Amino acid sequence: MTDNTADKAASPKKSRRPIIGWGLFAFVTLSLAISAAVGAWYVYRDAEKDRTRLLATLDEMTIQLAELEKLKDTQAAIIRGQDDAASALASMASRMEESENETARLGNLVEGGRRHWQVVEIEQLLLIANDRLQLHHDLAGALHALNIANQRLADISEPRLLPTRKILAEEISALKAVPETDIQSMVLQITALITRAGELPLSSDLPRNFENIAVQPDTAPQTTTGWRRFVDKLLVAARGMLQIRQAERPLVPLLPPDQEFFLKQNLILKLETARLSLLQRDTASFRSALDSARGWLKAFYNLSDSRVQSAVEEVTALGRQDLRWAQPDISGSLQALRRYLALSGSNAGTGEPVTQ
Repeated sequence: MTDNTADKAASPKKSRRPIIGWGLFAFVTLSLAISAAVGAWYVYRDAEKDRTRLLATLDEMTIQLAELEKLKDTQAAIIRGQDDAASALASMASRMEESENETARLGNLVEGGRRHWQVVEIEQLLLIANDRLQLHHDLAGALHALNIANQRLADISEPRLLPTRKILAEEISALKAVPETDIQSMVLQITALITRAGELPLSSDLPRNFENIAVQPDTAPQTTTGWRRFVDKLLVAARGMLQIRQAERPLVPLLPPDQEFFLKQNLILKLETARLSLLQRDTASFRSALDSARGWLKAFYNLSDSRVQSAVEEVTALGRQDLRWAQPDISGSLQALRRYLALSGSNAGTGEPVTQ
């Protein structure tokens, strides 16, 4: 009996355990279901939020895409504007370049023409220098013309004329090296001789004043007759008027005044010929004219007069001068300048550069 009671007491305990287990299982299952439902709700809510944000983002992206399209259109318009501006700038640059080229061409035209006439002027100076040296033997004049031409070339500042300037400098140095005779002093000396030539006494001139010869008093006794005294007085008077001298050369008869004039003019002409030959640096003609003048002085003038002696000495001293000197060639610069003119002559009116 005791065992039955114990079985009966244990039996209800055994029947309650499954119920508790199922209840616990149901509770857990319900809790899980609730948790899942809550989690699902949270997930759904987050998904909705994400969807809302995604939609908003899509809207923003759509707006940005629309703005981007507008920006693209604006950029395209800007690019087209830049292209148009670039084309306009290129066209303007082209026109400016054409204008500059035209201005440069006109400047070269004007400058080339002005330089051409400057070079022609220098050519004339070189021609004058050659003329003074070769025809007139004027060393100082030729050197002066070359110096002016050299200064004009320096003022032009044309590089293509440097060879011409080099030759010109050598010619100037050659002229400076020539020993210079004092031509001016010699010319003045001959001019003074010409001035005095008309006053030199000729060998046939009468004395300017007759000499008063003292007549010796008649010391003869007065015992002679009248006729004899007349003859004696006549002889005394004749001795006072006439003088007998011993001449070492033949006597030259007295010349008429017109012949004396031509005689002196002939001497003056010979001296003037000598002066002209001196200016021309013609030594042969210069010496020939002076020799002729010296011979004329000795033949027709009074050599006992100091003025005639001085004139003969001066003429002799002048005849010893040598006017000959080595004449340098100064035509090289003229030839070089003419080559430059020949090369630049066809382009002087166009302003185009030329090369030598």
